[in-house]
Formats: sequence, structure tokens, C-alpha cells
Amino acid sequence: MGIRQKIDECPDAKGKTLSLFADDPVFACYCYSVLVTDMNLPAAELWCLYRDRADCENRIKELKYNFGGERL
Repeated sequence: MGIRQKIDECPDAKGKTLSLFADDPVFACYCYSVLVTDMNLPAAELWCLYRDRADCENRIKELKYNFGGERL
């Protein structure tokens, strides 16, 4: 599943810009991401599920490295 987010509508959009089309004004204003999964859910639901999951993993990593959680 491919995800395209317009940068000026969502300035904190995750993903990458396409360097291959950096000079093209249409492609340069979007961030792109790709999800590969075997889950059989609608695209919008998958995107929300993985977005929330990635944020949760960031919090775990912060706890582990910033607060000595790796010693547990």
C-alpha cells in the first residue's frame, strides 16, 4: 500500500520525498511511504493502525535509552 501526504497540509508528515522527481512541482510537494502487510483491512484502517503502532514503538525506545530501561 502506498501513502502520499501533501506536505503543506500536514507539515509533520512522515515519509520521504522522491529525489528522482525533486524538480517536478507536483511530486515535490508530497511525502511518500509504503506499507507491506498480509493483513486484510481497508487501506485507511491499515495506515492508522501502523501509524499508531510506530508512535508507540518510539515511546518504548525513548524509555529504553533515556531512562535506563535497557537494564530491566
